[in-house]
Amino acid sequence: MITPQERFALACFAKNIWKHGVQQDALIIDGGCYIGASTVALAEGLKRSDLPESERHGRIWSYDLFRTTPAMSEHYLKGSGLKAGDSFRAIFERNVSNYADYISVQAGDIQLAPAPSKAIAVLFLDILWSWDCTVFVGRNFYPRLEADHSLLVHQDFVYPFYPWVILSVGQLTDFFAFAYNVEYSSVVFDVTKRIRERDIDDPRNIPLPAALRIYDTLIDRLEGWHQGAVALGKALYLASLNRIAEARQLIDEIAVKFRNEALVMQYVDSIRLYCDSAVSQGKPVPLDQGVGI
Repeated sequence: MITPQERFALACFAKNIWKHGVQQDALIIDGGCYIGASTVALAEGLKRSDLPESERHGRIWSYDLFRTTPAMSEHYLKGSGLKAGDSFRAIFERNVSNYADYISVQAGDIQLAPAPSKAIAVLFLDILWSWDCTVFVGRNFYPRLEADHSLLVHQDFVYPFYPWVILSVGQLTDFFAFAYNVEYSSVVFDVTKRIRERDIDDPRNIPLPAALRIYDTLIDRLEGWHQGAVALGKALYLASLNRIAEARQLIDEIAVKFRNEALVMQYVDSIRLYCDSAVSQGKPVPLDQGVGI
């Protein structure tokens, strides 16, 4: 579920972050580990770091619900025998077995799991599937990031179906600086200022004009197909607010501009269908009730 470029980047971060002033007992948060690709990448980097072996133990906190969804059972875990609702933790543990000593598994809803009490060196997030989860992580994890030393990595930043990722980052431009986007995947942010819990507001409270400015600013920071994917996210966000005509116009413009970009066009039909469903039902389905559409 992550690209080779992303695995390389995560391993690089876990290997080298300790050379740049972060607290030596800081944690690596693997938020949304699924069956372990990100975990192994982080562990491979940690193994090559300058930290003594004894100090690597339990350093990576891996969070996941470990529950199979219908899409997982039908596609990603097809042939495993797992049905929707089953736990896939055994697959994860098998995949990360070479690095088990480095990993502290936090199974279940991240909003109910233990939050870190130590500093966070690398915060890798692939677990923000709702508005509420995004606010929770912001208030309980972001304050553990160290200014000028820690890294925030958003795996779903260019995935158009999660507007809460874009808007929550856009609220915090005083605290995060866009660093770069890993090809085909994550966007990396430097932490420029210490965040306090009271600095985190619910992104649902952002007025629409401000929200659209956030989208436009971040789209301008991206390149190539990433721009088109996030622009489709802007269209979907408009549709989720029942601004269907504006959403459809933007989708049409993006479909023309990025017609030769398969990584953009793969989302167009689903977002048009979301608009059509909103019209036929009289209102749009809340996006965090339709994860993975």
